[in-house]
Parts: sequence; structure tokens; C-alpha cells
Amino acid sequence: MKNVMTAYYKLRKGWLIAFYSLIILAGMVSMVVDSGNWHTLEKQFDKHFSAKIYDEIRDYLGTEQVSHADVYDKYENAYLYLNMIESDGETDGKGSTKQAGAAPSAYYKQMPAKFETFRARQLAYYGPTNRHLYGEGLVPYRQIWLGIPEETVNISLNAVALIGAPLLVIVAVFGLMLMFDQWKQLPSFIRSRTGHAGLLLGAQAIYWAIIPFVLAGVMSVVTQLTRSLFIPEKFVTVPWSAILNYSADFLAQMILLVILAGFVHALVGNPIYKVITFICALGALGLSISVFYGLTGIGILNNVNRFSYLTYFLIGGVSILATVWLQSKYSLEQDSSYIRLPKLRLAFYLVIVFFTVFDFLVPLFALRGDNWRVMDSVIHVIVPIVLVVLFAKLVLNKDIRHLFSK
Repeated sequence: MKNVMTAYYKLRKGWLIAFYSLIILAGMVSMVVDSGNWHTLEKQFDKHFSAKIYDEIRDYLGTEQVSHADVYDKYENAYLYLNMIESDGETDGKGSTKQAGAAPSAYYKQMPAKFETFRARQLAYYGPTNRHLYGEGLVPYRQIWLGIPEETVNISLNAVALIGAPLLVIVAVFGLMLMFDQWKQLPSFIRSRTGHAGLLLGAQAIYWAIIPFVLAGVMSVVTQLTRSLFIPEKFVTVPWSAILNYSADFLAQMILLVILAGFVHALVGNPIYKVITFICALGALGLSISVFYGLTGIGILNNVNRFSYLTYFLIGGVSILATVWLQSKYSLEQDSSYIRLPKLRLAFYLVIVFFTVFDFLVPLFALRGDNWRVMDSVIHVIVPIVLVVLFAKLVLNKDIRHLFSK
């Protein structure tokens, strides 16, 4: 493995250094951008909010027999203050949030006695971590919106730095490099130099996924530790436990995606077929999730963060074992096939047939509603026939050009 990693690093040294540098640069830029966003928020807040008006509104809400409409009639910009109170993440202690149009007394109870406390709460860099309100303990970023006429303020504060959506870029780069290296016939070159082309996938995963994930994690920690250098310390109380919980969940999902990408790479041969498989798999899974929701009322995507680490471990462990087994059977001749191992082609084709039936024929018979048109029925019959015939030819290791030459 050491020889393979050394050979691969020499071949992709410039690219790897550039990629790692971009990750570090992205972390540093996020510090500057978040600092600028926060100071913009502070400037806008101080421009449109004042202690005098705040105290007047709070005192007025504390008087008896005050209607909700009276507050807006008496104070033109009362909605700004009350909207900020509604969005401050506080609850009534029972896990429920205030509703629009709540009684004035409800607002009064939620408004701090001092304006400085109210200001500090609204300018806090990190959002609330109330589990009753957010379930997962932390929102990945704060989205602050002030509906000021002719001067709407919409600001995002990235509370987790690079541990979040940017990790999807790393997964995408890893997948693209797998196909690019194969297209450049790197496996044959590595085998000629080291004799172990089957270990190339491991080296690619380490260089293009594991090391970038580690760098992103380090930069995330650095950005949290240096917040107070850009933002006054009293507004920066880092919720380490919540950040670590959120980051661990997201990182586990990204690692699982990397493992699945490696499995598909080891299973499917020709790079063109990898692209076809990726596009069709996304479409099939999207339709399956929609059909499953229509049948059961359960939203799979809404419950992703509720999966236990044991679930990730089982799926990832099985995928790794399958990938290692496939790589142990690796040969350069397999790179031109759709499915590398002939013994797996029928099983793969049956999986395609299953998703085709579930995504198209099940809705045809079980989910037709009043808005179902004749054309919908035609599509749900024609498309599965085309897919079954098309993949029957492709998966049986026939060149795709043969489909058009006959």
C-alpha cells in the first residue's frame, strides 16, 4: 500500500497540494466573510433599534387591556421589535414557540427587562441550541432577516465553518477523480510500477477524501477558536457540544457517501457507465422516496439525522467489505465492462428491475389520484419498458454503440 500511495502522490502531487490549499483558503475566507456579515448585522441593528423605543414598547405591552393591534398603531416600527422577539428561539418552557399574533402579555414576558440584554441576544453569533425547538441541538447557520421597507436585511452566519454543505464538494471531487484517473489509464500505470492496481482505490480515498475531511475539521475548529478575534467576545459563546454533535452527524453522512462512491467505482467498469449509473441512481432514489412517502406518509429525508451511528456503521461496513472483495478480483480488462464481475450482472439487473417497478408501476396502480391524466399512465408504462430493455443490453456487457448500429 505504501508503494501505491507514494506512486500516486508523485503523479497527482500538484493537484493534491492545490486542493488542500483551497480547503485551507476556504476556511480562512469563511472567517473574514462571517466577520463582515456579523458587523453588517450589528450596524443595521443599531441603525433601526434603540433602547428608548424598546423600553416604550415593552412598558406599553406590560399595561393591562392592551390589544395586539394597538401596539402596531401606536408604534410604526413595533413589528421589527416583536418579530425579533418571535425569532429569538425562546420557548414557554414546554417546548412550544410563540405564535404570530400572540397576546401582548406573551411578548412582554419574553422581552428582557434591559435593551442591552435584548441586543446581546439578537447579535449573538451562534443561534440557540434548544433541543425542543430544533431537535438536533444546533441549526447549521443563523439566518437573520429584517423586513425593513426599501432596506431588507438578510444575513447568514455560518456556525460550523467547513463541517457542513462544503463537504459535499469533497465527495464530488473524490468521485470525479476516480473516473478521471481511470480515463487516463492510471490503474495500468500503477500496476506496472507497483504490481498492485487493486490498491489504487484506497490511495485515492485517502488523498481525495480522508485527508480533506481532516483538513476541513481542523479549519472548522480553528474558525471557532478565532471567532473572538473578529467579533466581540461577549457575542461569541461557542456551543462546543452542539457543534461537535452536528459535525459528527454530517461527517458520518459524508464518509458514508465516500464509501458508497468507492463501492460503485469498484462495481461499475467503464467511466461512461459510472455517469449513467450515478444519474439514474439519483433519479431512482428520488422517485422511490416520493413513492414511499405516498404509500406510508413517512419522509425518509426528514429523518436522516435520526439514524443512529450503528446504521451508518452497518451500511458503511458492508459496503467496505464488498468493495475490498471486488477490488481483490480486479483486472484491467474489467474497465470496459458495465459490471466488472460477470457473476454480479444478473443481480445488478434485478435491482434495476425492482426500482423500475417500484418507481413507475406501483404509482400507476396504487397512487393514482383525481389529477392523474392519460399521459401519466402512458409514461408510467412506456418508461419502465424502455429502461428494462436498455439496461438489459448495457448490463450484459454490450457496447452502448451497438444499440444504435442495429
